[in-house]
Amino acid sequence: MNKSRIEYFDAIKAFAMFLVICGHTLQYLDRLQTGKCLHDFIYSFHMPLFMMISGYFASSSLKKNFSVFMSKKIEQLILPVIIWTIPLLVLIFLTGRGNIINELIGSYWFLRTLFACYVFTWGIKKIFKNDVLGFTVSTVLLVFLPKGSFLQFNWLYIFFWIGIFFKKNNLEKMNKTKSLILIFFSLAIFIVTYFIQHQSFVNINPITIKTNSIDIILNFFIALSACLFIFFTFRMNKKWHTITKDIGKYTLGIYLVQGIIVESILPLFLRFTIQTTLFTILVTLLTSLFLLFLCYLFVKYSSKNQLVNLLLFGNQYK
Repeated sequence: MNKSRIEYFDAIKAFAMFLVICGHTLQYLDRLQTGKCLHDFIYSFHMPLFMMISGYFASSSLKKNFSVFMSKKIEQLILPVIIWTIPLLVLIFLTGRGNIINELIGSYWFLRTLFACYVFTWGIKKIFKNDVLGFTVSTVLLVFLPKGSFLQFNWLYIFFWIGIFFKKNNLEKMNKTKSLILIFFSLAIFIVTYFIQHQSFVNINPITIKTNSIDIILNFFIALSACLFIFFTFRMNKKWHTITKDIGKYTLGIYLVQGIIVESILPLFLRFTIQTTLFTILVTLLTSLFLLFLCYLFVKYSSKNQLVNLLLFGNQYK
């Protein structure tokens, strides 16, 4: 993959991580939910965006034999989850804030779900030689599989595959005219579907397929249109790549670190309540920028140590 394409995706990853930190910061700043509009906007697409990017870069891993594939993904995704969950449990024990059982099950849930997407997709691709058929069969299967919606697995699995198809068809190489058309088209779909949606998120299972099918369809097009808009908008503006590309290299580490700083330590010190929507959004954005940069610096310089890089960050930063 050429350098400019890597910078392009690093820029998108940096933006997606900023949204993650914004969403988590908002939970503790906004006790009166005056910034609910920002919360709902972020949570309508930010995790599908991360999963699409992950799917885009999954092709080389999915070609490895099972033992090499599993050992690498356990090292990259599961080991850091185990290591970083320990201080989270210690903080819960010392402060009495949170639930140890819930933390054991759901801490750093996105990395757990990403691991499941990798493993399940690896198996499906070995069974089905046709990717479209494999995607279709596996997606339907996960709707009816017991606990298929656990940690949003069957929802985000769809976007993991969309990322795979995005890479397979080289959509990021689309010419400028087609890219502009897609930008405006995806923006229009997002605006229309976002403002007619009934429920922000619905777990996908046989019951909700019957009772909330419209909501599920709306949520899908909201997330997909937002992701496509971001993908092609970032592609059109290369100045953004220069500003954010280095932060994007360290998103996995930033995600892990913010779990301690933003989700566990920050709530211990934030005690004030913001009264107005505009001020809530402004404070959230500025605070999140600071926290993003703080986490980035920590990961960038601490990962230079080989042992830290292995244990804390899955050996991502060689």
